[in-house]
Amino acid sequence: SPGGSVSLDVGDQLAVLDASEIYTESVGDPSSVTGDVGDVVISAGEIVLENGSNIRSTTRTAARGGDVELVARRSVSLSTLSAIASEPRGFGDAGDIRIETGSLLVDGGSQIISQNNPELSFDDQGNLVKNPSLELGAPGNIEVVATGLLVIDGVYGDDIETAIRSMISTRVENPGSEADAGAIAITAGSVEIKNGALVTSRISSDPRAGKGRAGSIVVRATDSFRLTGRAPLPVDEFGRTLNSEISARSSGAAAGDITLTASSIEISDGAGVAATSFGSSRAGSIRIGAGEEILLVDSRVTAEAGRADGGNISLDAGGLIELVDSLIETEVLSEQGGAGEIMVGQQMEPDLVLPNSSSLISNAAQGGAGDISISGGRLVRSADTVVQAASDNAQLDGEISIDALEEELTGRLVPLEIAYLDVNSVLLPPCAARLEADRSSLTVGGRPSMASEPGGLLPSPILSARTDAGSATDSSARGQRAKRVLGEAGRAAFSLGPGLAQAGAVGVVSCGVDWPWPVGL
Repeated sequence: SPGGSVSLDVGDQLAVLDASEIYTESVGDPSSVTGDVGDVVISAGEIVLENGSNIRSTTRTAARGGDVELVARRSVSLSTLSAIASEPRGFGDAGDIRIETGSLLVDGGSQIISQNNPELSFDDQGNLVKNPSLELGAPGNIEVVATGLLVIDGVYGDDIETAIRSMISTRVENPGSEADAGAIAITAGSVEIKNGALVTSRISSDPRAGKGRAGSIVVRATDSFRLTGRAPLPVDEFGRTLNSEISARSSGAAAGDITLTASSIEISDGAGVAATSFGSSRAGSIRIGAGEEILLVDSRVTAEAGRADGGNISLDAGGLIELVDSLIETEVLSEQGGAGEIMVGQQMEPDLVLPNSSSLISNAAQGGAGDISISGGRLVRSADTVVQAASDNAQLDGEISIDALEEELTGRLVPLEIAYLDVNSVLLPPCAARLEADRSSLTVGGRPSMASEPGGLLPSPILSARTDAGSATDSSARGQRAKRVLGEAGRAAFSLGPGLAQAGAVGVVSCGVDWPWPVGL
């Protein structure tokens, strides 16, 4: 018979703290316990999980696991190794996980996960007694809907070997299993996956790997999508880092497809997107579409296959597609199968495509290389950008087609070393410095004018100049000082005589506080 369900309706905040649990579980004889496990259904204003706490449904029998459904009007946050999980630890399949909220935060090694991880038994000598894990059920699907911001951030731990990554994941970890990994669907206002965090649907990479397929991953953001960075941990002895990633990987059957859509998409700082199969089935396809722009900086987008066809990769944007130090690659590593196609601007044509020090590569060992198609208003690429569709069998090279106004940047911009203008020739020292006295400066201005040369006097004469005695040729000490200051221009101006004015004059610049004549306007 079915197990009981857990249902909570909390008006404000539900806090699950310090390794606390809310769960349903099926235990007992796998051959006799077959009823479905009860669901976990929680509704609250906000839901908080901290310090190793979890909300889960687990089956350890042949019964199907229960679904986990959380609805939070404001937010859901998981921190420090907390989890929302649906686990098939017996023969039964796991239930699904669905979260509906305003915003979602997953950090500090916390996880939203459905994973069939085997629990093995050993004798006193360390020998495996029984391995029922080969028959473990399949993980469930995960769906997350957030009207605002969704963030998956960082890792827990001090080194790469032991670090636990923050993630949303469906995984088949038991070797030899034929179970498929679940699908992941994320819808949000904005999405950030950073500092080594992970979204993945995968089949174990064990040498005895399972035969199931990886699930599909779909991420839709109304505004922005950012996949960026690596874990802030020291590089290990093999030079490895934990880069942020979205991946659908399979070691046996086909890899899953990946679809990313948003208004703007950024993949940067070592992050990557991968749909790979190292078994005898095809790699997954990757589609990245943005209403405005796609920016790839120091990143990788790959669809690789070991012994089958590589997947297709497509990038579409309404405005800009820019690649900087990045790799777009579909490849077949063995002599079997053909590489997939790379398609840029085939569904939505961008105004501008800018590949800078980047590579777009479709490679096959002996099979056919895929075609590469680029469409846009303009294509501007650097000289060291590589666009290649090649097979070891030259007769099976792919075609490269470009439908855009194409330009190639063969050089680089450098600042000019020549000084265009000597500022000292334009900027005179203050009046007080020129007169070697502690005096004020006064500027009288009217309509703008321009000197004939830098440092020269303005061409307009003084409008009027007269002394209190009615003479423009004052022989007093003050008049003589003024004449010395203005020089020849001053003498020409004084000759106009008292009370005279000329249209177009802008006044006079003087040094000194004892200027003897009023300036007419």
